[in-house]
Amino acid sequence: MCLSNFHNFYKYDLNDDDTECLKFLLSDFLRNWDIFQNDSGRRIQDFVFLLLINGFSENETLNIIIESLFYIPRLDILYECSVPIDSYKTSPFGKLICSKRLFLFKIFNEFEERDFKTLLNNFCRAYCKSFNLIINEQSILKKLNMILKLCIKDPDIFNHFQLYFLNYGNNRTEKLVESFKDFEELQISPSEQLWEKITEDEKHCLDENYYLALEKGDEVSTPNFVYSAEGRVKMLKYKHDEFYPYPESDRVKSVCLIINIKNYEHYPMKGSERDVANIYKTFGKLHFTIQKYENLNKNEMISVAKTYSKIEASKSGSMLVCFILAHGCKDCIYDINEELVSIREFSLIFNAKNCEAYKNKPKLFFIQACQGDRFHEGIPESGIQSSQISLTQENLHLLKPPIKQYKNSDIIPEEADFIYGMSTVADYVAFRSTKKGSWYISELCKRVNKEAQTNDIISILTNVIHDVSMKTHMNACQLPSVMFTSRKKCFLTKQII
Repeated sequence: MCLSNFHNFYKYDLNDDDTECLKFLLSDFLRNWDIFQNDSGRRIQDFVFLLLINGFSENETLNIIIESLFYIPRLDILYECSVPIDSYKTSPFGKLICSKRLFLFKIFNEFEERDFKTLLNNFCRAYCKSFNLIINEQSILKKLNMILKLCIKDPDIFNHFQLYFLNYGNNRTEKLVESFKDFEELQISPSEQLWEKITEDEKHCLDENYYLALEKGDEVSTPNFVYSAEGRVKMLKYKHDEFYPYPESDRVKSVCLIINIKNYEHYPMKGSERDVANIYKTFGKLHFTIQKYENLNKNEMISVAKTYSKIEASKSGSMLVCFILAHGCKDCIYDINEELVSIREFSLIFNAKNCEAYKNKPKLFFIQACQGDRFHEGIPESGIQSSQISLTQENLHLLKPPIKQYKNSDIIPEEADFIYGMSTVADYVAFRSTKKGSWYISELCKRVNKEAQTNDIISILTNVIHDVSMKTHMNACQLPSVMFTSRKKCFLTKQII
């Protein structure tokens, strides 16, 4: 089978039984199987990656996978991938898989599961010193794996196993025992030879920040995974130059700005303190320095932005995060004097032309503010009490802009590397609880706490949109949005599984 057909296996998923069987047959090869979570490894692609990172060549990996699929058996996959299998039919105990392991696997397939479990438990009581440990294991294949490990220390156990099933098995197991004895005289375990040739230098001793890429169609020699200091691997769908450095990769902490405009003369923002507390709690655990500013006017906001835009690149960290908590209208927020501030105008202070410090670095803006006075209609559900809502249709007139509104504006700049998380879409209100804080910031912090180590920020914000959209109050709901010009994946912290 040529390498051009190698990725044909990737489209196939395995059921639970096939997965367990494949794990058992490949146990001698997959020394690092524990780097995957329990719910991983249901695809043939997962086994391919593990074989590659354990040091096997592309050709060896391909042949190991083919042989394993033949003995499971998943001949349907081999046929669809146009793999010739005649050579495997003439080799009853494999070419690469450990012959002893394959022998136990074939014995297992000759019995009903309940009958085999009884025979196996009786054998363990008679011949295995640590039989209680083996008997208590529920999976039969795991039991057999434990027995094989004992055979390494005491080869007589395997001989006892053959004699036991020769005497207490059936006609098929008797033939298996006899054929295995003939096979064993001619051939040693090829899988043990394969493993011995892999030196420590050939194994992948990757730096925890090193990312590789492999997608369908890529060369097999460039496996796609993230290898962390915890010894975990996560397969990615993008290459190492397609994500921004995460904050921990820089010795300098990234900046997280909070601009909280709460003490409006006509309508104070009750509950925004809760949002600030949530942000501190969430981003304080990540690699960020949090700076809070309250009740700024337009000039003060611009001054703060320019101050951070002029810092040295070496002191700016790997990204900028900015929260703005305020009242607002379409594409704008209100300063403490109820003067309009364009979100675009504010954010462009940090673009590549105006700000060298954050050039080619992600700039994340989270805007908790209304973008209009319309309400989304929704299906009534149980929610917070009306007394807890700070913003209502009746008092929106208090925040009508004293100057001409920006029209036909687009808060997505042409400059790259910006990500905007908006609490609501244009023309609509955003809800806030006086006790629990705003819907948007509350759900955003929950998702970041839960998914920062496993998801990029766009995926997190997509989930936040779902979470907030499920909330309702008085037959009204809220729909956040995310807009971005980022060119790469953006992570808030290093990724693990």
